[in-house]
Amino acid sequence: EIYLRGIMGSFRALFNKLFGIINFVFGIGLVLSAVLKLISPGQIISTVKALALSLFRLPLSSSSALVSIFVLVIFEAGLGFTILFGVGKKAVLPITYFVVLAFTVISQYLFFQGRLESCGCFGVLTKLFYPFHLGGLYFLTVLFTLKFLLARENEA
Repeated sequence: EIYLRGIMGSFRALFNKLFGIINFVFGIGLVLSAVLKLISPGQIISTVKALALSLFRLPLSSSSALVSIFVLVIFEAGLGFTILFGVGKKAVLPITYFVVLAFTVISQYLFFQGRLESCGCFGVLTKLFYPFHLGGLYFLTVLFTLKFLLARENEA
């Protein structure tokens, strides 16, 4: 039993270091994504319009979509910076992972229905990686789920 606790402790320490690296990369990715959306908003405008129409049956004009994107960019950059600076991790990380997972699932659903060419997550760079980056996001979701399960186990 003592040996098993030692192995679990080592696993947690390694996983926490890995998770710290993943958080850093994820924070940088969110900030980069926000900047790229501002530089080339064309694809994300299409995505927002498709999401509004598909999910809410709400046709959006390009100017309304642009306002939505501006709010999204501020939210996304804010989440990225809070992750990078470690502010409010217990609240920010679950919110961030839920938002990213929800957007990923919805985008993938629309992509496979043929209603969305790409998500526009990284501006003009999106078409280079879409839909392959979705697998990476799902992998991160599994890692984050493990992290939260391990954290709850430590609290018990």
